[in-house]
Amino acid sequence: MVLLSEIPGGSNGDDPNMNPQELPEELIESIVAPIPRCYYPSLSLLSRAFRHVITSQQLFVTRSGLGFKEPVLYAFIGCTPYITPSWFILRRSNIPLQLRRLNSLPHMFPGAAVVTIGYKIYVMGGNNYQPVSTVIVIDCRFHTWHYLPDMQRARYHAAAGVIDGRIYVIGGRKKQDADWVEVFDVTTESWETVPTQCPNEASENGLFVTYAVMQGRIFILDLGRVFAYEPRQGLWQSLGVICQLMRFWGSSSCVVGDLLYALDLETCVWYIYD
Repeated sequence: MVLLSEIPGGSNGDDPNMNPQELPEELIESIVAPIPRCYYPSLSLLSRAFRHVITSQQLFVTRSGLGFKEPVLYAFIGCTPYITPSWFILRRSNIPLQLRRLNSLPHMFPGAAVVTIGYKIYVMGGNNYQPVSTVIVIDCRFHTWHYLPDMQRARYHAAAGVIDGRIYVIGGRKKQDADWVEVFDVTTESWETVPTQCPNEASENGLFVTYAVMQGRIFILDLGRVFAYEPRQGLWQSLGVICQLMRFWGSSSCVVGDLLYALDLETCVWYIYD
């Protein structure tokens, strides 16, 4: 709770030509830290000191230390050639949920693989008239981004997942055991190929429809089957043609608490898989 009170005579020594003294930034940080982020745009209008604190990295460190973490939904939405695809954020305000365009973030190539680690979104590969190996990382705290080292192979419609803090990228290119999988170490920012025996049933072009991480495995849907890759042991499992999962998983889905939620867009019915 924040209480504002009036001090007789004001804080400018009764001199109307003197600007009020700014609050110390340490005090502002203690006031702002417990407040939901959706109110930060309004709070940043209070003064220059509030803007400085709200855009500082220290505030996010303080919030994390206090256990204040808010899930935020990011979406890349568009309809070419009519609407240029752009990044949006769905934020909760004191009225409704609102989609806000993020003009500071770059265009994402079609068919890119995307994963998140904490407050960072990693975007890998895609198609820019031909498959690319480009990798960028988005900082969701400040909505800034920069390039990371390229993947060792160009990939388009690859699968990706985070296991033990490392990013595994699978397929997105012609199937071959030597370089079908590579892993990114986020600490050293380096790529390494992971030799593997590709599942025989996987499509030869290595293009996937969607993917999800559950129970330490990366589940992958291609045009004909569902596969699971366990990076710790380097093991593949073919789950065959699971009709219900094949039907709904590719349309609209997400993972919450190791459960896969898929939405049937025709009936608006949710299906849950474990």
